[in-house]
Amino acid sequence: MKGKRILVLTTLFHPRVGGLEKNTFELFSRLAKQHNFQINVVACNTENTNPFEQLAGLNIYRVPCWKLVKGTYAVPKPKDLSATLKKIGKQDLVTTQTRFFFTSFIGLLYAKLHRIPLLHTEYGGGFVRHPSKIVEYIARIYDETIGRLTLRSADQVIGVSNDVCKFSLKLGAKNCRVIYEGVDFGFWRRTENTSSQEFNVPKNATVITSVGRLIEAKGTGILIEAVKNIHLNYHLIIAGNGPFKPKLEKLIQKYNLRDRVTLLGNISQEKVRGLLSITDIFVNPSFSLCEGMQIVVLEAAALGNAIVTTNVNGMNEIIENGKNGFVVPQKDPLSLKQKVEILMKDTHLRKHFGKKVQEKVKENFRWRPIVQSYFDVINNLCE
Repeated sequence: MKGKRILVLTTLFHPRVGGLEKNTFELFSRLAKQHNFQINVVACNTENTNPFEQLAGLNIYRVPCWKLVKGTYAVPKPKDLSATLKKIGKQDLVTTQTRFFFTSFIGLLYAKLHRIPLLHTEYGGGFVRHPSKIVEYIARIYDETIGRLTLRSADQVIGVSNDVCKFSLKLGAKNCRVIYEGVDFGFWRRTENTSSQEFNVPKNATVITSVGRLIEAKGTGILIEAVKNIHLNYHLIIAGNGPFKPKLEKLIQKYNLRDRVTLLGNISQEKVRGLLSITDIFVNPSFSLCEGMQIVVLEAAALGNAIVTTNVNGMNEIIENGKNGFVVPQKDPLSLKQKVEILMKDTHLRKHFGKKVQEKVKENFRWRPIVQSYFDVINNLCE
């Protein structure tokens, strides 16, 4: 297997930060280092950064793209993509990420043209939800046609959770194997040099945190609705940026929460780690069905945070309701408020949940077995 050439086709990649981007970067850089694969990553240049970069054992090619749907959906420009693929040359295997990105369909065509295996990793556990019903309708048509074809044609589909595999099989995958996303426990551990003062947290306030892209489906609006009637001493910190931020600012102003809620915007991973180090309760209020496993929840769990999450895809594989955290219905601010209040009042329960969920992620989401599982899959496909 040494020297095998792997083409990673993906829409979103480093330096963009998100669950898919982080997992893809970590996975293939580890495969390159540990198994001497020659890995060429081709991605959309969504961040307008270096068109070519060698980083962490990867050759990263970023091609110009069109940013559609208010900048949320990138499509590579055909001429530039074709020139890049021609420059790279024939590979031994192509791997794609998430069926609703057009790069996954391009990967399918590439695999057919060069008669090489297609390995597809699926991160979505449901059909796309979007504030625009027209966009949602078009996305559904895409999933039922090109998305279905991509999943059905892949030689192997990997789902990042059981829910994702169930959805992939429903959408036409011939087979699907669960391989979880990984957590770097060397990095995601509590730091002692971070203080609540760095985040302007009032003295003795319970720190409630949520991290993620600010879009409606992430549920941060629901979270603000949940905490507006909590009269205990708390401070809510929301890290991330996105098109939903102006609406959040209006909600904060409407409920007079400017002294209780902070919108941090985008922050570095080091600062996220610092934020999670001072967090008492981490909340995942998402109602997005197109996500299969939210890696930021794993990172919060790695630091031993008590977690309250909605029952979105993959969360039941991390959080066992009432045993190592709380799971609440989606779009239910009252249930969310009640569970957060329970944890605010019960320090012992917070610590118990944090310890138990930390143990679970350390047992199931370490990188070493994940990388080995991917290596075995690639080895079998390339025989």
